[in-house]
Amino acid sequence: MKFKLLGTFILLWFFSYIAAAAVSLSGTRVIYPQGKKEIALEVKNHGAQPVLTQNWIDDGDIHSSPDILNIPFIITPPIARINSQQGQSLRISALENTLPQDRESVFWINVLEIPAVNKAAVNKLQMAFRTRIKLFYRPEGLVGKPEAAAQQLSWRKISSTQLEAKNNTPWNVSLAGVASGRWKATGDVVPAWGKKIFTIKSGQLLSSSGDVSWTYINDYGAERSASGFLKN
Repeated sequence: MKFKLLGTFILLWFFSYIAAAAVSLSGTRVIYPQGKKEIALEVKNHGAQPVLTQNWIDDGDIHSSPDILNIPFIITPPIARINSQQGQSLRISALENTLPQDRESVFWINVLEIPAVNKAAVNKLQMAFRTRIKLFYRPEGLVGKPEAAAQQLSWRKISSTQLEAKNNTPWNVSLAGVASGRWKATGDVVPAWGKKIFTIKSGQLLSSSGDVSWTYINDYGAERSASGFLKN
């Protein structure tokens, strides 16, 4: 995947701007089961003009450049032209499998949308839009279910400024948000067999009864709710 990030060179800066993403994806996450030869992700251009997309997969570092990544997946085509009201199928294939077999692994699919230059739009900024969605590699034979894993997170206050979410399952849990009393936090991924630390800012009092609630995102991209209690 030896190509530079096209958006670095194609953005045209002028005095004002037009901002309207035209490209959409067929899902908000992609599950790649072990043993699958390839999977497809559909990209649709809803705009009135053709667009160019650059497509790549990273390991979670949003600032990483596609030409230096060493990812066990390949996405084709890496660059695509999509005409107005047309679509493009992106094919994702696994390379030599060196990933852990006792847990899910998570990566990120990137689609950078670069609109055609509108010669009539004088003194305008042509914006490039980047969409990122999660790619979960799912080995065979994992114990339990991902939905149950999201409901079984354990929570504890580890200091006056930190709250810990612990995931004792082989499934990654995607959180949309979490709250307790006056404290709220935006979501993140609690990794399989791992932990995630959330920050408690000054004045954000936790629930006196120790209850905590969270919203997680399931395999279909839908948000579901769960609740529990803080452990000492």
